[in-house]
Amino acid sequence: MKINLIRLANSIDPKASYLKDSEGFIEDLNNELFEYGHELVNNEKSAQFSIIFVETGGSEQKFIKIYKKLKEPIILMSNSMNNSLPAMFEIKTFLSEKKISHTLLMGEEKTIASSIDKISNMYSMIGNMKGANL
Repeated sequence: MKINLIRLANSIDPKASYLKDSEGFIEDLNNELFEYGHELVNNEKSAQFSIIFVETGGSEQKFIKIYKKLKEPIILMSNSMNNSLPAMFEIKTFLSEKKISHTLLMGEEKTIASSIDKISNMYSMIGNMKGANL
């Protein structure tokens, strides 16, 4: 199953130091997701759902510019590098104040992959129920 990955970072400099950390994290996460039959992709229209990867601190303003285009629940993900976690919590506070449903993914790649698989299974069940004649 393909899952959109929307990356938020404070810098758009292609030489920025956080990129090496982020690319390694995404690669390791994709390796874990492969075990579940999932893959993180960019801008894939057929993707089951989207995950917002808060890559660096200071990316909160970028999120505020795009959040109205996102479907609920909004899924936020952080890693332990580049102030990703504090920025994700600031976005979480913003979403809570707006009463927008959301969920948080954090921790080791294996743990996040397992959580993504559970979310994917829920989306699949919902899709199956919508298509069923009850």
